[in-house]
Amino acid sequence: MIVDRYTAEFKEQREAREAQAEVEAGEAARLNREARARYEASLEAERAAKNAEADARLEEALAPERDRLKRGWLAAHPGKTARDFTECAWPLLRANLVEQLEAAEGARMRASLRARYNF
Repeated sequence: MIVDRYTAEFKEQREAREAQAEVEAGEAARLNREARARYEASLEAERAAKNAEADARLEEALAPERDRLKRGWLAAHPGKTARDFTECAWPLLRANLVEQLEAAEGARMRASLRARYNF
């Protein structure tokens, strides 16, 4: 019958459109995941670059204090080398210096806010 033929033909066309739409949706989702991964990778690279720059600035700021501490440490430990200082003592001393700098920065910020808002 003509009606049955058209109904079957329309059903096949609809199923073909749905299958095509499903394939296109899957492709769009894959492209979206790839774009998101590229974006997240670029954000991570940017974050890493900023961290490296901040670390370099911090090391530059700590260099005079590091040299002073190294001279004192080497004088107090005659059997040790500069490498021993760098590997053993400097990480601990650096952590203390960073903590002191952060505390000083916090105090500076609090004083600035007090002065600005008359606390």
